[in-house]
Amino acid sequence: MITPNFKISQDDETLTIEIEAAHGELASFDLDYGGDLLHFSCSPYYLRLHLTGQVVDFAEGKGHISHDVETGIFKITAPKKTPGQFFTRLEMITELLRPQKPRSSGDQPMVEEVDGENEEASDDEIPDDLMEQELPAQNPSTSNQASDSNSGYGFAWRNRAVLEKLAPEIKGLCDLLEPSDLPIDQRVKACILFDAEYFDPDRYLVDNFQEDYQVDCALSEPFRMKLALTGKDRSRLKDLPKRKLPKLSQSDAKSVAFGLFDLLMAFSYDQRVNNWASTCMSGKNIVKMSPTLSFHVKYDSLKEAVSGVARRILTFALYRNWNLATKALDDAREILRQGPTAIVHALCKIHQMMITTGEFHYLINDLYITEYLIWIQSVDQKLMKFLLKEAEKIQIQKSDIPFDLASIEEEVQIRDAAENMNVVNLDSDDNEE
Repeated sequence: MITPNFKISQDDETLTIEIEAAHGELASFDLDYGGDLLHFSCSPYYLRLHLTGQVVDFAEGKGHISHDVETGIFKITAPKKTPGQFFTRLEMITELLRPQKPRSSGDQPMVEEVDGENEEASDDEIPDDLMEQELPAQNPSTSNQASDSNSGYGFAWRNRAVLEKLAPEIKGLCDLLEPSDLPIDQRVKACILFDAEYFDPDRYLVDNFQEDYQVDCALSEPFRMKLALTGKDRSRLKDLPKRKLPKLSQSDAKSVAFGLFDLLMAFSYDQRVNNWASTCMSGKNIVKMSPTLSFHVKYDSLKEAVSGVARRILTFALYRNWNLATKALDDAREILRQGPTAIVHALCKIHQMMITTGEFHYLINDLYITEYLIWIQSVDQKLMKFLLKEAEKIQIQKSDIPFDLASIEEEVQIRDAAENMNVVNLDSDDNEE
């Protein structure tokens, strides 16, 4: 069976579900809904939605169904059981396809636990409503392994021996190709040392003190990133694996969130310098700018993440401009402000970039982006509010970059002053003659 593309909208009284089933056999059409479940089938399509609120039972005959023969779109209008109730997270497509655990209105953990120890059951013991819908094949190299707190990498640092096996073939994919050999708590420092080796003071001075039309244009552009979910996003989300995520401690959850901001900041830089579009180099650029992807780091603070991306922009970017680095911070903050849907869209774009970049960049999706997409759809919003609050407070200074930028800039100012003095002296000599 094929899971069709769909989208959901709502008003105070009803929920409207639009399902794309262009090649469905109408003779096999079947629909049922009630409570927090909706079942739709029209061979070869099958859809089961786990709603975030209650709707009136289909059998009561209060809903409405229409079918557009030309587009194949079924439009289902289901009355809400409680008029005026707002159904949350209707754009979290992957979550709507997965059976949900009951959520109380009281305190919730920082990250929803989805990996219980006593939840295993045979298919025969699972109610029909909770049977898995058809899933894409999962890459065995990134299966749900136990977390390795000292040498793992990938989302939540729970993978090992993925990159190492392919190291001779994937040179250039990231800067730390054998991360299992370097303990997690040493990677931030190792990344700083690596960047310092490649930092070019002369290039930094050129990109910051010489006029450049492209840089000026990028800096003057208002934030124009479109962050609404697209049809391609919805299709990508419904095809994501519905696998369980690791249980995260509060400390690890925060570190995962800091890594998310790292991704958004690297993504924002690439979008701004490319006039809010993606290029064939965008995937490579984002990996290079992001210490999370290039060095598999684990952050203890958001300041550490922000300074890490800024440092790499000044070291490896096409335009190594300080003001562009601070603009990337501002843009990443704006994505957070616009909420979970905006973050999901940004991650979907990064996911697509890795697919089109080629050269083994699918591994970045397998290790990081796919699971960030799954995680962000189910994460407790308390964590996102915490991340936004931290981001609003962050102020990045040149002194946060361990390259002594002040001394580098002072040298050029002294040199310029000396050159100006020589010009004045030459003019004086000419006047005397």
